Amino acid sequence: MGFGIANNSLMGGDLLLATDFVYKFRDDAGDQQDIYGDQAIPSVAAQRSRGSWP
Repeated sequence: MGFGIANNSLMGGDLLLATDFVYKFRDDAGDQQDIYGDQAIPSVAAQRSRGSWP
């Protein structure tokens, strides 16, 4: 299960900010439940562009 949002309205559209959250239910996965536990994985990213592509 995952959820993410992004916004590129900053700095005149040249700055993209994004955040994601993923939760992996591995305790319910038959062959993986002995190796892996459930995982919560957050991530944050930023990207700056240098204007429109010609």
